[in-house]
Amino acid sequence: MMRFCLTLFVYLIATTLYAHEFWLRPAKFRLKQGERTTLSLLVGENFTGEAWKFGQSTAIAFLQCHRSATETLVPVIKDGVAAPIELSFKYDGTYLIGLHTSPKFIELDAEKFAAYLKEEGLTDILALRSQKGDVKKPARELYRRCAKTLIQVGHLSDETASKELGFPLEIIPEHNPYLLQAGDAMRFRVVFNAKPLSRAQIKVWHRRGSKVTTTTLHTDELGCASFAIVPDGEWMISLVKMIEATDTAKADYESFWASLTFGYDR
Repeated sequence: MMRFCLTLFVYLIATTLYAHEFWLRPAKFRLKQGERTTLSLLVGENFTGEAWKFGQSTAIAFLQCHRSATETLVPVIKDGVAAPIELSFKYDGTYLIGLHTSPKFIELDAEKFAAYLKEEGLTDILALRSQKGDVKKPARELYRRCAKTLIQVGHLSDETASKELGFPLEIIPEHNPYLLQAGDAMRFRVVFNAKPLSRAQIKVWHRRGSKVTTTTLHTDELGCASFAIVPDGEWMISLVKMIEATDTAKADYESFWASLTFGYDR
């Protein structure tokens, strides 16, 4: 029994340490005017995660956008607390919330790093490491998170969903997903440093109840991709972009993790 508990403990630590996805999850995606909700910052895998502790110094930008208005949410962050953040909305319409975090450091051994690159479709970095003879070397990485979520208040919809926040890596819907019907194309584009990111691997996650499905897509030459929408459950679009580090004294690579969530509450 003790051996089993120790194995489980080690497994849980490993899962937390090497969990990849990061996303914003409101308690409710669709609200009535004047209704409040909470926002959780989650890290995990397979669209299942644990609350992430962070502080005001971690947020390069934490924004709430509604039509032409943009305000910072940094003051509502409680340093070092994993509890959900309380949100309120004054007006009907679509709200876009985005978080861009400061870089964090991680070092992985060669085998784990190679597996991670393959999983995220980062074939250019795999090729680069092979070309430089680094495939057996550990990798030092600085990673940033660029997460966004969409909340619909009332019945008045608008194109706030398509607003660009200026994050290094960003997923931008071409249309408001709350205006789409079953079978409609959910089209979006991906930009890296304000330029279209072509041939990037995208993961689309869909959760209905306890069932999670995942689809892998790739952006076209214009950085665009699409999938057929089902207006039910929760959705997440995610991807990773990696480049060689600009300051090799600090790290070998820099990565940028982007996600976009939206959902249809019953």
